[in-house]
Amino acid sequence: MDEFTIGRDPACRIVIEDKSVSRWHGKIEPKGDGVYLISDSSSTGGSYVRIKGGWRRFVRAKVRAEDEVRLGEYVTTVSKLLKAAASTAGSKVKVKRNPTTGEIIKS
Repeated sequence: MDEFTIGRDPACRIVIEDKSVSRWHGKIEPKGDGVYLISDSSSTGGSYVRIKGGWRRFVRAKVRAEDEVRLGEYVTTVSKLLKAAASTAGSKVKVKRNPTTGEIIKS
């Protein structure tokens, strides 16, 4: 199964251009049956998952595609990150967030 690195560094599989995201923020790894392991690579801003309306910081967490995550101050869902990565399978994806709608857009 693929592993998707996340961060600001152009070498990451999913590049997020947000100053609160570390250069090598973390990674997502599919585990099967709709479960993913997301991990934080000792990022400066931390990684969080929304649970019952609040944010819980994690180093490693099991999540599902619809789960909302926060990388630094950047809020998205696991599915949006994976969709961006899958749309260009085998190549790097640059991800930006539309400041008005919050939607992820590729560049």
